[in-house]
Amino acid sequence: MQTYLDLQMETFDIRKHVEFNQQRKAQCPHCDPEGRRRKSLSVLENGAYKCFRGCTPQQIRDALGDTSRHTLPAPTAEARAELAAPVANVLVSPQKVKAATEKLLTQSTHALRWLTDRGISAAMIEHYRLGVVRARVGDTTKASKYTHLPAIAISIPNVDGTAFYQKKRIAPWMPDGDRPDGYQAWSQYGIPATVYTTHKPDTPTQTWLCEGEWDAIMLGWAVRNSELKNDIQVSCFTCGAGNIPPSEHLEQLRGEVVVFYDLDEPGRKGATKVQAELKKRCKVATVPSNDQAANGWDVSNAIAAGLFPQFTTAAAAAETWAERKSDNPLRSRLVSNDDMLAKAPDYTDWLVDDILTADELFLLAASPRAGKSLLALTLAKAVATGGRFLGRPASQGAVIYIRCEDSDTKTKEREMKQGWEQGMPVYWLDKFKLTELEYLEELVEELGARLVVFDTLSRIRDSSISESSAEMSQLLEPLQEMCKRQRCTGLLVHHTGKVQINTIGDVDVFDTIRGSSAIRATCRGTLVLAADERNYRLCVENGWGKLDLQVLLDANTLEWRLLGNWLGPDVDLSQKDRVLNYLNQVGSAQLNQIAEATNLPKRSLYEVLKRLQCDDLVEKRGDRQAAVYVRKSIQQIQQLNSVLNCSNPDTDSDRVSIQQNNFSPSSSEKVIISPKGDQKNDHLLPPTPGDLLNKSLEPSDDKGFRIQQQFNSNSTSNSTSNSTPPFSIGETVALKAGQFAGKPCRVESIEPVDDSTEWSVTIRARTWVMSRTYPDHKLEALMES
Repeated sequence: MQTYLDLQMETFDIRKHVEFNQQRKAQCPHCDPEGRRRKSLSVLENGAYKCFRGCTPQQIRDALGDTSRHTLPAPTAEARAELAAPVANVLVSPQKVKAATEKLLTQSTHALRWLTDRGISAAMIEHYRLGVVRARVGDTTKASKYTHLPAIAISIPNVDGTAFYQKKRIAPWMPDGDRPDGYQAWSQYGIPATVYTTHKPDTPTQTWLCEGEWDAIMLGWAVRNSELKNDIQVSCFTCGAGNIPPSEHLEQLRGEVVVFYDLDEPGRKGATKVQAELKKRCKVATVPSNDQAANGWDVSNAIAAGLFPQFTTAAAAAETWAERKSDNPLRSRLVSNDDMLAKAPDYTDWLVDDILTADELFLLAASPRAGKSLLALTLAKAVATGGRFLGRPASQGAVIYIRCEDSDTKTKEREMKQGWEQGMPVYWLDKFKLTELEYLEELVEELGARLVVFDTLSRIRDSSISESSAEMSQLLEPLQEMCKRQRCTGLLVHHTGKVQINTIGDVDVFDTIRGSSAIRATCRGTLVLAADERNYRLCVENGWGKLDLQVLLDANTLEWRLLGNWLGPDVDLSQKDRVLNYLNQVGSAQLNQIAEATNLPKRSLYEVLKRLQCDDLVEKRGDRQAAVYVRKSIQQIQQLNSVLNCSNPDTDSDRVSIQQNNFSPSSSEKVIISPKGDQKNDHLLPPTPGDLLNKSLEPSDDKGFRIQQQFNSNSTSNSTSNSTPPFSIGETVALKAGQFAGKPCRVESIEPVDDSTEWSVTIRARTWVMSRTYPDHKLEALMES
């Protein structure tokens, strides 16, 4: 039943907002804001009002701009009776209904043809009392502002059957261009929300409920002429799919109610609403359909397609009512363990193996001018081409790069040096804010992007939120969710504080990220690039493991390359030692290869190699660009030094017998190194073949003696300056002072320091991401608990 309001004058008086005529009628501001229909809004002397087209009081007040909500007293019985009474001249006598039917059958060619095309015969017209009447329609071209058009009337009996309401379908055959500007397809002025029945047996077992009157007429006629005529009642509501008549009218639906509403969203919602009202006595069925069924397919379409026999089957398969549980938003997200295991993939989808997963948000951080944008650009190229990134394969796909700092010219120069080709699926945005995320997600879905780079975080965030604020997590969480939904990798480029390789042992590298810890916490993983003048170290954490990599920025191609696992910085080594370290590992190399590995300028490198050749430590083979530099064997020179400096027991011979084991260090002189297989002594070369150790040695010239004496003094210094190691591998130690003073650590390796009595000790605590190296005098042993 329509709700009536007896409004208190001090709270809301509709008469202050709407102008009523002498009959207390006015256009409804909600359903007729332009005043093109008949006046459907009625008001009483005490301020109570009602719209006879079904608008609620709150809808009317919202249309007037009143947003207040009040609990108001119920209307008086007199007011309810006056408002509930039908509008004058709405009910039509049976004689007028009969005359309208005869006129339809004998005079109205357009209406009769339209009904026939819908499958409604003359017998059905006469049985259901369909007729032709006039309907008033708004027309601003007329002086009276309205005109009259012919309409097909559906006669709906009142409660006692003595009179009829007429629901009018206005000139459906009229072309759109001929219709007046106030045209409305239906006119149901003054018709209450009730039940309209088209087939009513004495004792039905079910009521089939349709969405509208035409469907009810078609289905009622089909049931009436079938074997179901004594078992099935056919009805519909006069108020449409979205509304339900008052409960006293619902008693006209006899037996079990089966709802056959249209196959569209309004029909689905309307059927659910009816079932919620009728509960256990209501079932929702699906209208039988075929392959040609379009959105909005209804009962009339099904009968016209010859599918009426399938209605019985559809009614038997109808969905029964189930008591709805509380509206708990977590229920739809609750997943059992078995379901989770069934839907979870059996593999990890990597964008770059061991570094970046394919559906998460990651953070790339480095200090200013460290090359983080070049690292992101190297990654973008690898993904776009399906190539490799830092020695690892990358999944191929489109890339969206949000570049908020670098210019087009600078980006073009970098692409040319990196060797980008035409047609690569990389797309650029030079402006973006996180408030535009929904539009970005649309582009990600359209392009099928696998990688989205945000360069940088400081440029895309809302300026009202500080990087140091915990609100950063709320800002970045939607970005993380987008990556999960679209199964793409997001890379946030950000800044760190000033972090260098030579100080990285004193701090946690991930603590150097600028701003709130919420930034790192929201991201799935973090990449931090630390650098000094000659070395680059990339620390990676991603939830599956941690990587500590030594990388190199190629000055010629501006691409980052992987050198290997981090073995420690060479900050204390001279240029000569760095070249020797590299040649010790590879044996021989060309000038370009040495320059790339040591990060030395070629001009300086050329001078270093010349000095090493003069010292007989390196041999040059070949000329110009084809020249190869070969590392000479140090052990052969050391053997020569030992022979020349030892006493000869045979005074008659210039030869001495050389035993290979004479040059093996004794147990007390052994150097303890890390047990890791990929860590090597920088100056340790492959053993000298045995035939070299047994050759006769001839006296050397002065230059040879100087070289021998140099290596002999070095060997002597190393053997005498270092005593027994102060700690053993696996021993528990702690720093004496500093940030980590007193923290238990395990000794991983220990090595002597050249020309010194000190030892270099590599340690690691359980909570550290990477190992750290300290002089032995800064450490102290801890007693095992």
